[in-house]
Amino acid sequence: MRQIMTVLLTLALCTTCSGQKIHRFIAGTELSSPLRSHEIEMFYGLSVNKNWSVSAGTSIRMPHREDRESDVHKEDLMLEAPSFSSGSEDLLSVRMAVQYWPESVFDGPVISLGIGTRQSRNLECPLDIGYMCRIFKGLRAAVSYDMELTETIREGRIIGKGICISLGYEF
Repeated sequence: MRQIMTVLLTLALCTTCSGQKIHRFIAGTELSSPLRSHEIEMFYGLSVNKNWSVSAGTSIRMPHREDRESDVHKEDLMLEAPSFSSGSEDLLSVRMAVQYWPESVFDGPVISLGIGTRQSRNLECPLDIGYMCRIFKGLRAAVSYDMELTETIREGRIIGKGICISLGYEF
């Protein structure tokens, strides 16, 4: 009986350890979005095998001051306070994506294809191509190029965020 319990305990421990190696988790933020579009963007990812992962992300637009000429003159005359605006009606957006990593999950080149939504558009199809590297232990940095596939095809020119810099921590 003791041998059976030892075998079952060893099997349970080994199964958990191999599962942890495959199912890694990453959480982080996109650093360039506050400067580019006054948004705070967070992302979360989970590896599903050696080369594939799924991710989800959300962005919240922060109100910012618009520097319009008329507001500057009103402020100089102290007629009324400068206006603050969200810059767009899109205060919240969400995305989900599937990612392919040719070398290893959360390391090296990546291509990501997803689906997203925001208030002004019901459906988006983001396409990202990038590279992620380890900085220290679980800390990761990524550089990617983000474009919105459906709008790019519809408009005939590249539309999207452009170059994005992200920082995340892998668990």
